[in-house]
Amino acid sequence: MSMPDPILYLANKTKPLAKVADDGTFVLTLLAYHPVRKHCKDAWRLLWAGQSAQEFWQNHSADLVPGVQIIPSVELVRPFDAAGRQCGAEIHAAVSAIKIIPIKGAQCQLSP
Repeated sequence: MSMPDPILYLANKTKPLAKVADDGTFVLTLLAYHPVRKHCKDAWRLLWAGQSAQEFWQNHSADLVPGVQIIPSVELVRPFDAAGRQCGAEIHAAVSAIKIIPIKGAQCQLSP
């Protein structure tokens, strides 16, 4: 059973992190959220590594602004429950692609 690609929004407080790992692999890390209810959000940490991530970063880094809607193609999802986190577990996901919906076209959708 496969999981549908989630609709997420880039977080306001954490900027995208693009760096090269010790082994030379490019790694892009994004903190995003999925709005569950008005004052409840699921946090997602998206990790994307390799040449495709680097090309995406080079072409779209200026588009990755707080609040922009993104749809990642998720490969692996794991919860990460850090001690002291008040909002529950953060979801860590390895992705293989990301689609960006410009802010003008994005509508924040809340689940019931």
